[in-house]
Amino acid sequence: MTLLGLSLPDQTLRSVRRPLVYSLTVVSVLLTLYLIREEPLQWVQLSAPHTTSGPSTSLEESLAMVEHQGILYDPFRPKTSSQLVKDFRIRPIRAHSLISDECLDHWVSTSVWDGPCAVLAVDEAAIDIIWTWTNGSDPFHEHTRSRYIGETGHHPKNARFREHDELRFSLRSAMLATSAWKNSAWHVITPDVEDPQDGSKRLGLLPQWVNTNTSAQRVGDRAPITFHHDSQLFRYARTGRQEYDPEEVEEWRAKVLPTFNSHAIEAQFSNLDPKVVSENIITTNDDQYLLIPMPPSAFHSPLYGPVLRLDRGIKVGGDDKATADGGGEWLSLGWTAHQLNQRFGTRQRSYVVHDARSFSLPLMHEVSLAFADQFTYTALSRFRGMHNTPPEVEINTIFISTHWIIERHREALLWSWVVAKWGGRDGTLTAEKKKQMWLEMGGVVGEDVLSVTTPTMKTTRERVTSNFENANLQSPASPSRSEVGDTEYSWTSHDGHQVPYSLQRTISRELCLGSASERAWDRFLDLAQRNIGCGDAILTMLKTTSQSLGLEVFLPPASTPMRYPGVEEPLTLPLVLPNEPLALPVNPRAWAVRLIHRYSYALGSSPTKFFGITTLRGAKSQMKGVDAQTDLAFLCINDDMPERDEDQRDMDQLYRSYLRTKLPVALDCETD
Repeated sequence: MTLLGLSLPDQTLRSVRRPLVYSLTVVSVLLTLYLIREEPLQWVQLSAPHTTSGPSTSLEESLAMVEHQGILYDPFRPKTSSQLVKDFRIRPIRAHSLISDECLDHWVSTSVWDGPCAVLAVDEAAIDIIWTWTNGSDPFHEHTRSRYIGETGHHPKNARFREHDELRFSLRSAMLATSAWKNSAWHVITPDVEDPQDGSKRLGLLPQWVNTNTSAQRVGDRAPITFHHDSQLFRYARTGRQEYDPEEVEEWRAKVLPTFNSHAIEAQFSNLDPKVVSENIITTNDDQYLLIPMPPSAFHSPLYGPVLRLDRGIKVGGDDKATADGGGEWLSLGWTAHQLNQRFGTRQRSYVVHDARSFSLPLMHEVSLAFADQFTYTALSRFRGMHNTPPEVEINTIFISTHWIIERHREALLWSWVVAKWGGRDGTLTAEKKKQMWLEMGGVVGEDVLSVTTPTMKTTRERVTSNFENANLQSPASPSRSEVGDTEYSWTSHDGHQVPYSLQRTISRELCLGSASERAWDRFLDLAQRNIGCGDAILTMLKTTSQSLGLEVFLPPASTPMRYPGVEEPLTLPLVLPNEPLALPVNPRAWAVRLIHRYSYALGSSPTKFFGITTLRGAKSQMKGVDAQTDLAFLCINDDMPERDEDQRDMDQLYRSYLRTKLPVALDCETD
């Protein structure tokens, strides 16, 4: 850490603000370190916050500011070229490996946690929270940002970099909401800049109010806090390649770092070290707050997977020309929807609610491998929306990671039913097999058309609560909504594939199954990627006719043993489905069960509020409404303030005052 102009490799210290105390502290620190340290101290000048919106300061002016106030930075050396290359190994989900084959088969097939699962001890999901934060008022960051604005001619909104001390209160809110989560950890991703006195080092920005001597340790119910910096996370990857020339990698690094684009930073979430970060994560911004205690199952559980929050009233369609405005998120959303269309078939997909979002880190890593080129291109935009010419358009990591889970679960169901169950060892769908498939989905012999009806058996609040009680886990449903946040599971992956608004009303046997004998793999590809209307309708009718809470109807028949010693099989289907069929697993049912559960998820909703600060009067009214809603779980307050300094000052004061009142309990690691 760097303090008061001192670079201290082994020890983290705080800088002190008041000039007199500043001077005394320098003397004290130097004397103490002289006595206890053998290494020489390295002087690194740092700067103080610059909060005006006028012309940027020069580097010399920034350095002078440092000497006056002293800002704490985190110095580190950049990664080597080889360390910048992405790891292409598919990752297992460790929590799933702790569930026995017998229990998982029962759970997936019946959606009831009993029988062989009754004797199995499962733990609450260990969930880490990930924040992205920047202090655009930091003089080094401001100086560097101004340089690249000049070079690129791209002028982002000032609101993207304004600081209202939100992170402090977002962390306080996490303490309020998750103090009972014993295995949680917090991670804050911050920018970094070049060390002005040593070009071989980077300086990671840190919130100045955090005592980094104590923040990394768990204290009481407060989770440990780890700081990561942008350039530590960026990885280079190209689709179909895993070996690269160092010059190619270095050229990419020079084009993408430093970054001032939240989309580029989010595209690196999958590169967080799985040895350091839990496989269950919540990603959030510093302007998002949790206002009430929440159970882990509001976000993740070993039974149902991550809880996804979608707004089905807002649909996102594909934009292959990248025509939307890049200043917001719609350019990235439309382009990302286009990428999903190319992989899974064309449809409109629901917008992801702007709250704290739940993800599986192994699956986020998986999607980044599947779309390696697109994730690498995203980093080329130092500022949001800078590249709007395909293919160098930003991917929306939040959107694609959410819908990857949904689409891969749909794909798993179709593979299990078409390939594993009906294709079998010979991999062929004969005319007789297709007749039985038609009957299984509710068709009638001699008739080509089947009316599609939606299932009546689906997950309910009572069933979810019962399963959590049987597993000795805390339910997402709250009996007292003003004391513990309530989350309603409106749909789970045990209900099959969520019925789309555009679900076709009939199934044609000839169109959806055909009559001629064919490879099961070919029919699977057709239903999964090309003729997706038929695929959706078939999945719906199989759940309707099965009259089961679980997914038994999709599974091949049971066989033993479930595992063969020494036989290692892939964790999942290929990221890009090949035209030629794959060998069937040794035990198709056991593999299908684990494949389906890998992509398990729940669609949930909790009381939430989102508003932007545009006027003083409007903000006061919104804040009053928030205070009146005692069961509110999620709050997001956007900085939509006008550019006039006077207006900003009044709104900033209101915002800070409101947060201090709403979240008054300080963390133990706060220093001011």
